[in-house]
Amino acid sequence: MRRTRDHRPSTLFRGGELPRLLTLVIMLGVLVMLIGLAGDPNTWRWLAPDAGGEPTERMAAAADNPGNVVAPDPAVGGPTDDDAAERDAAREEFQAVTDKTPLAAEEMPAYWRLMAWQQHQTTGSMLKRAQADVSFRQLWQQPQAWRGRLVRIAVHLRRTATVENLEDNALSLATAYEVWGWNTDSQPYWYWLVCPQLPPGMPTGSSIYEEATFVGYFFKLLPYEDHQGKTLATPLLIGRLVWHPMAANPLARSDEWTWPWYLAGVLMVLFVARWGLALAGWTSKSRPGRTLPTGGSQQQVAAWLESAERADDAPGERSDSGDTSTNRPSQPGVE
Repeated sequence: MRRTRDHRPSTLFRGGELPRLLTLVIMLGVLVMLIGLAGDPNTWRWLAPDAGGEPTERMAAAADNPGNVVAPDPAVGGPTDDDAAERDAAREEFQAVTDKTPLAAEEMPAYWRLMAWQQHQTTGSMLKRAQADVSFRQLWQQPQAWRGRLVRIAVHLRRTATVENLEDNALSLATAYEVWGWNTDSQPYWYWLVCPQLPPGMPTGSSIYEEATFVGYFFKLLPYEDHQGKTLATPLLIGRLVWHPMAANPLARSDEWTWPWYLAGVLMVLFVARWGLALAGWTSKSRPGRTLPTGGSQQQVAAWLESAERADDAPGERSDSGDTSTNRPSQPGVE
């Protein structure tokens, strides 16, 4: 008579469940750590040092650092916004300036007056006189109040372009540079900066990642079109750039690459643990024993189960057939 065997598993986990469960637990731990790192603003300073949100004192330290690079000061002198007559003339010209519209011919006298003011003084004197706590919101909401005022802004530079063949001007400038950048106060919007010169050695092009302090005069809100075809407006300023090379930038953290090493270590532990569990599973599977065929039909599986049960019953059957005197049934008529 065929005996029915109990094929229920003897342990909670079968096959690869345990390695998968441990992998899931480790990955959840990594996810929790990444969420904590992502919530810390200091984590992202390796990508863009947070100059825009720094106190005014640290911004000033960045601008005055000896490792900074600035363009040579112009060798010409002349009137600036310190002169009362210049301020009065500028106020008359500012009446022709309209915000959120392209540059027009009637606005160019005021444009070139601001360009002349920054050309008639040194970068150091501009840094000392400039107002450093002006925000993007102030320029956006009150452009008339800030027009022609000297400001200082810390920016993350992302793009530069050269403007050649300038119109005839009293400064004899033939070339200027347009620079786009942002800070934590303006993001995701940009500052549009115009400079007659760039600091020597500063990278240029359509994709740069540099830190700088801009010092100059606010002119107007200038419209532009973003990548999605939407028309926006941004502050247009005229002045100078103080470039902060990364090695000389006091706002950059020395431990900015620490957390990627932590992440690499956790991933290495995950790999080693997963590899060890896989090796243990492979070793257990390599031990001799009966394995259930895979990929067969129901008839093949049933035949395999029947053969396995026969193999289990074989020792008992041989034991019964070995003792013929006691286990043989009696027959009628035989003594």
